[in-house]
Amino acid sequence: MIRSNLIKSKYILFVLLIGFLFQSCTSTRMKKELLLYSTQLKQLAASNMEPLDKLDVLAAHSVEALEASLEYNKTKDIIKFIKLYNQQNKPSVDKIYQDISQWYLSLGPAEKLIAGARIASKPYVVQLLRVIPKVESKIGRKLDRIFYIAKFTKLIGF
Repeated sequence: MIRSNLIKSKYILFVLLIGFLFQSCTSTRMKKELLLYSTQLKQLAASNMEPLDKLDVLAAHSVEALEASLEYNKTKDIIKFIKLYNQQNKPSVDKIYQDISQWYLSLGPAEKLIAGARIASKPYVVQLLRVIPKVESKIGRKLDRIFYIAKFTKLIGF
């Protein structure tokens, strides 16, 4: 009887240990990915790149981050990843958005139309339209304002 309880206790301890290790692996992986994204966006914000090129990189980066979030199995991990991504990158994204909006507002009406058409034809627009519903269905929430690209699309009237 005692031996049976000891075996059960070892089994329960083993299962708990495995569960803890998997959670730790997820957390470590998430931290590494978020650090990489944060570094890249800080570099982008500090660069002297053309504003439209910055938007291209930011949008492609956002698509990549959304797709990376889908690789997590648990809804809470996906939400945690997206929230941490936004918190860590808010200053960089705000700086990028500021650069883009200053440039865009300095354009004339015809130039704004041309810029809007160029943006609408970019591959990341289609990618965002594909990945956002996937993330929304997986987490059961709208991503209405999670990514800051919405600021710029609102500015240009999309």
